[in-house]
Amino acid sequence: MLNLKKSEFFSIVIWMNMPSHHQQAFFEALGNRNRIKLQIRFYDKVSMSRIKLGWDNHSTLPENQSYIPNRNVMDALGTISNWKKCVHIVPGFSHPFLKELLAILIEKDVNWIHWSERSGKPFSKLLNYNYSLVKLIYPIFLWIKGYYSYSKKINKYGLGSFAVSSLAYNDFILWGVKSEKIRLLNYSLKPLIDLPTLKFDSFIEKNKQVKYFIYVGSLTKHKGIEPLLRSFSRLKNSEGWMLILVGDDHSNGYYKKLTDALKLKSKVYFTGAVNHKKVLEYINSAHILILPTLFDGWGAVLNEAASLSKPLISTDQCGAAFHLIEQNKNGFRVKANSVKSLTIAMQFYIDNPDLIGLHGKKSLELFQKNSPEETAKKFEENILELLAI
Repeated sequence: MLNLKKSEFFSIVIWMNMPSHHQQAFFEALGNRNRIKLQIRFYDKVSMSRIKLGWDNHSTLPENQSYIPNRNVMDALGTISNWKKCVHIVPGFSHPFLKELLAILIEKDVNWIHWSERSGKPFSKLLNYNYSLVKLIYPIFLWIKGYYSYSKKINKYGLGSFAVSSLAYNDFILWGVKSEKIRLLNYSLKPLIDLPTLKFDSFIEKNKQVKYFIYVGSLTKHKGIEPLLRSFSRLKNSEGWMLILVGDDHSNGYYKKLTDALKLKSKVYFTGAVNHKKVLEYINSAHILILPTLFDGWGAVLNEAASLSKPLISTDQCGAAFHLIEQNKNGFRVKANSVKSLTIAMQFYIDNPDLIGLHGKKSLELFQKNSPEETAKKFEENILELLAI
């Protein structure tokens, strides 16, 4: 195991499935830490589903980042100088590449730390987001999927685990990870507050006197689009408000049909898939961001909207909502899949438009507390604490 003096630097290897623009600012901040030498390896390319959401394909990478040739673990480790003396950050155990990687790290007595969001997204979807049923059967899911066994490896062989949100922290406890081996390490994004004046879409330009709720992401069931549309239809005194849905529609036209049935056709705008730069333009031109998700490990769009000083509405099934939303100070964290709860939160801003600016300032304040620089500092502190156990 690695023993560090206070003045010594240490080498970090972060293993990830694919590059993400959401993580690049954090990686840069981490690489700028005086004591850290950082390498990042990706065992997959950016998926087509992400590219459809506007992600870059990252065909070129910074010098300290690279793709793994042929997913060969030993070849990948061979690209890292003195890899046995590095601290390896591993995002899970289910992928065949990660299984082999963990086996080698454990066999060679190399320092490693688990880092991930909470588990259970496909499981919750399978049970149709019936949260009472999910809670009842969840221990069986953890056993079948190997989380109990994995937690024993973390406790015995790993330095510990980094939980992305308090939801993940609680989830790791359910796996069986010892609490003293868990540290919070949330996702952080670069600030967007210095964006230039944005060009409005023609729809927004012709309706620029209207206030906008906005949703950004895939239009799917698990993102809570139907509860959002039904909540919007129940709002009172909403003549001066519209809803913008930014993202690729995976409902085979269902959401547009529902919009028509709810008599919202003139008040809801579907943008379709747009690139990430355009996404930011839409967020910047809106007033309130809503992420009504039924399950999100984090929810990086909350970071983006907070950096643009927007009030936020999300759910108790969104990891970021527990760190970027303070109830009634910069937004609301509502019960997932509850039309009633979401309607009340949206109605608040219709009834109190004068608080939009104040809540937006608080969002920016919370974003700054979760900046890439602060997260990189916490990353280093967490590792030093875990090394000392």
